[in-house]
Amino acid sequence: KGAVGTTVFEPRPSGTATLVRTPIEETDFIPFMDGAELYYIYGGMNAGVPTAQVARMQPGVSFPKHTHTHGYNAVVISGNYQHWEEGEPDQGPVMSAGSTFFQGGGAKHYDACLGPEPCVLYVYFPVSADANFGPAN
Repeated sequence: KGAVGTTVFEPRPSGTATLVRTPIEETDFIPFMDGAELYYIYGGMNAGVPTAQVARMQPGVSFPKHTHTHGYNAVVISGNYQHWEEGEPDQGPVMSAGSTFFQGGGAKHYDACLGPEPCVLYVYFPVSADANFGPAN
């Protein structure tokens, strides 16, 4: 297992494997925030490399205002999810399985899992992944 930090996860295990399957029940998620965890398919948080991850949030969990240095694309796999930028008049549409969004780098935004089931998202950072929370935002 890695940890949220600068650990870099390889795109696939070394050796001769040509196919790697990881059922979600066997996935080694890493705690990210209370009620939220990440699984890195490859790359890693603050590692300075392209990163693909699966994020899982429990119902009722929301992320406070934050930014990312670079943009990312996301696909909602399951759950009822909202994502919005600071200054929007509302919290945007409720996105369910199959919904997608792009978030540009540097924009202050929020996330929420509305429930009743957990939210699972595939998130791809083509440049690198980070999350900047705090008063500077």
